This record gives sequence, C-alpha cells and structure tokens, in this order.
Amino acid sequence: MRMLRLLHLLVLATLVLAAADVYKIKFDSTVQAERLAKLRAEIRRERDAIAALRAEWTELDRPERLQGLAKRHLTLKPVEISQIDSLDRLPERPPENVPDRRVRSALGLRGLRYLEGLDGSLRLDYRLYFDDWGMWSHTVELGLRAPLGERWLGELVSRSNYQTSVWFWQRAYVVAGAGTIPDWRTVDKELSSQLAETLTARAAWRLGRVTVDGELSATYDRFFDYMFLDSRTALVALLGLRYDL
Repeated sequence: MRMLRLLHLLVLATLVLAAADVYKIKFDSTVQAERLAKLRAEIRRERDAIAALRAEWTELDRPERLQGLAKRHLTLKPVEISQIDSLDRLPERPPENVPDRRVRSALGLRGLRYLEGLDGSLRLDYRLYFDDWGMWSHTVELGLRAPLGERWLGELVSRSNYQTSVWFWQRAYVVAGAGTIPDWRTVDKELSSQLAETLTARAAWRLGRVTVDGELSATYDRFFDYMFLDSRTALVALLGLRYDL
C-alpha cells in the first residue's frame, strides 16, 4: 500500500513538472512571436526610410540641378578643339636600356641515391644564382629515374625556381618631368621577381640502336610585380627518335 502511494506521488510530480515545462515553452513562444512582430515592424520602417532617401537622391541627382550648381560654383569651360590631338602625335615610348656588362655566378649541389628496390636512382639538385644586376635565384630539382620494363626507362622530375628582380626593375617608372627618364629601364618580365613550378615526365623505349624518347612537361609561372601579366601556364610535349651509329 505504501509503495502504491509513493508511485502516485511520483506520477503526480511528473505531471506537475510536465505542465510547468509546457507552460514555459508556451511563454517562450509568445515572447519570440512578439519579438518577431517588432522586428518586422522595424524592417517595414527601414524600407520606408530607404524609399524616401532614394526619392530624395533622385531629386538631388538630376542633371539639370547638377549643371546649374556647376555653373555657379565651378570655373569649368567647354573643351576646345585645340585641346584634342591624334594618337600618332604622341611621343614614342623610350627604348629599353640595360647595362652592357653582366657578371653571373652560380653554385650547384647534387645528392644522388641508388634505390635498390626499384633498380633506379633518386636525385636532388640545388642551384644558387646571383649576378651584379642584383638578381638572386634559388632552384631545387627532384628527380626519380627507374626502369619500367626490359626496354623501357622512365623519369619524373619536379623543379621549383624563385628569383628576385634586378636592382633597376620597377613596375612603373616615374619621371620628375618631361624629357627626364631613368638611365636604366626595362619591362622584360624575365628580369622581374617570379616563381616557376615545373613537373616533367619522361619515357624512353630502346631496341638495339634505336631509341624513342617522349616527354610531357607542365609549367606554371607566377609574376609578382609585372604590370601586363600575373601568371602563365605552359604544356609542352616532345617526341624524339635516336639511332646510334
């Protein structure tokens, strides 16, 4: 009997809690509905204000009104015929002028490892280049070479090259006045700072004295400070035939 009363109390408490939760959910829903109605009213007011501002801007932006204000407050004059000239009378662009002498230096390192499992080799090359024009270049090349069968030989090569621009390179040359130009000037993109990524796949088939070579190469160049070109992509395929005498 005591257990039955306890069960009744638990059921009653559960019903009370459920009723309180339902009331809370209903109250929250009412609050959210009122907030949504206020937001919709604010949106309508903002739309009406925007429409009124657009109408006012249309009135202020009338060409007749702007023309009248310009005549009263600006000292503008109509363009005269003497101010217009043909393009063929414009002065020619000055030719490029770079130093006649260029001293170049380079330092190279190579690492080579034989891969017994593939009967091939893994090669890593690094080259540092610099010259008296102020250009520095870093080149890293990684190559994997291995036989693909009794008569086939394959190679994969990945090459990355980064270079700085020469010291007199400018994206746009600024002159102090008419008739004054810099002594050294160039728009050669190969003298600007750039990054080049190249992936090459090579295969060779040999039969006796005859060798057939094939190569597929993809290159992506990124120019960091060249006005006329940001990047370029090239895809090159080569096929050759060699006969050994």
